[in-house]
Amino acid sequence: MQNAFLPNDCVGDPGGLALPGLPCDDSDPCTTDDLWSCTCACAGTDSDDTDGDGLCDPIDPCNTGATCNDSTACTTDDVYTSNCECLGTIDPDVDPADIVGSWLLADGLAYTYTTTPVPGAEFDWQIGPNPGSWTLVEQEETVSVIAPSINDDAILCVSVTMGSVCLKYGCIDLFIMDVGVQGPLVARSDFSVRPNPSDGLFELTCNGPVNGVVRYRVEDALGRSVFASGSTASARTPINLMSASAGVYLLKVSDDRGAEVIRLVVR
Repeated sequence: MQNAFLPNDCVGDPGGLALPGLPCDDSDPCTTDDLWSCTCACAGTDSDDTDGDGLCDPIDPCNTGATCNDSTACTTDDVYTSNCECLGTIDPDVDPADIVGSWLLADGLAYTYTTTPVPGAEFDWQIGPNPGSWTLVEQEETVSVIAPSINDDAILCVSVTMGSVCLKYGCIDLFIMDVGVQGPLVARSDFSVRPNPSDGLFELTCNGPVNGVVRYRVEDALGRSVFASGSTASARTPINLMSASAGVYLLKVSDDRGAEVIRLVVR
C-alpha cells in the first residue's frame, strides 16, 4: 500500500529507479553513457566515427586506425586502413623475402610465385586489398595465384616464420589486366612514350601534372624484368633499353591516380 504514495519513475513504476540522472538503455549502439533526462528521455552521447564512413566506431567492422590482427608474426601495430585492410608495421630488422614471378597478370589465368625455401619454416601467402576475389593455392615456398576479373593493382606478400619468430617478409606489386574488356595493351591518357617503336631509347611523359611519385618497370613477354624498377617525380623520364633485344616489352607505370601498361617496341 505504501508504494501508492511514492512518485512514479520515468517508466511509470512507483518508487522505481528510472529517474533523471540514472543509467538507462536507449537501444542505440552508437551512443554511450545513456542516462534519463529531467524530461524522462533516455539518451546517450554519440560515439565517434573516426574514419568518417557513416558508421560509428562500435559497429564499424573496419574502423580506420582501430587495432586488428593481420595474422602474421612479421608485423606489429596492426590497424585497419581506410579500405578495410588490416596492416601492420614490418620490423626493419626482418630479412626481406624475395618473390619471383610476373607483376602483370591477365584475369582468370594462373600464375606461380616462389620465394627462397627455408627448411622447417612456415610460409604464409596473403594478397590484397580484396583477398576474397582471388584463388591462392599454397605449397610452402610456392603459391599458385588465379587473378580475378578486375583491372586494378594488388599486393602479394609472404611471411616466413619459425614458430612465433619472423624470419623473412616480402611483397610484390601486381597489376591485373582485364583482357576481356581492355583488349590489346595501349597507352592511355595519363602517360605516353615517345618514340615508340625506337632503337631502345624511350621517353616516358606524364600528360599533365605529376601526381606524386611515378613508379615504372619494364618486363619482357615472359614477365622477366629487363629494366630495374624505379620512381621519379619528373614529367619526363628517359628509359634506356639499348641493351635489350629487338621485340615487344611491357612498361608498367603507376602513380596516385592508378596504373597503366604501355607496349614498347624495340627495333
